[in-house]
Amino acid sequence: MTFTGSIPCEDCLRVDVVLNIRPDGIYQLRKTYVSEKGASPVQSQMGKWLHEPKENLLILGKEVGLLKTYIIEGQDRLRFVGWQGTENESQIQYELTSSSPPEVFDDVVKIRGLFGVENGVATLEECSSQVRFPVSKRGDYPSAIQNYMNTPHDINRSILISILGKLVPGAPEEIVIEQFRNCLLYT
Repeated sequence: MTFTGSIPCEDCLRVDVVLNIRPDGIYQLRKTYVSEKGASPVQSQMGKWLHEPKENLLILGKEVGLLKTYIIEGQDRLRFVGWQGTENESQIQYELTSSSPPEVFDDVVKIRGLFGVENGVATLEECSSQVRFPVSKRGDYPSAIQNYMNTPHDINRSILISILGKLVPGAPEEIVIEQFRNCLLYT
């Protein structure tokens, strides 16, 4: 499900927000900073979402102190209520409404996950959601494979890596590594 809206901005005309809530527990968030000068910087992220049914809240993130919370108001509206760690008075209140059809989200985002290879097929289990995706052989895949092979670890075990990548729709959906960043540790 996709939700869209705009929020005010001090240094630009507005910030356009697109939030995809995927059934696999992953959210995708894009903020486009719209200015009169034409160039519109974009910030994108991916992470885990969860529903708190008692208070009908949608919570983005998994790290205490960095959670972003929305109240679910019907099937078609989310109202932002707070971002942990900041004063409520200083936070801009805004609403997002459902958008049809859902937006395809192929933005490049920071991803950390367990990268492994079994029977010649590479997979990456995204850390926050624990969803496993096949890894495309396009992009910076060779760097990931080279680092995987050069990192001491038990055979058929995954290693924790950091990448800039994107989810590419298809059957199956897969991750394309745009830039391999580093191996963080092995498991």
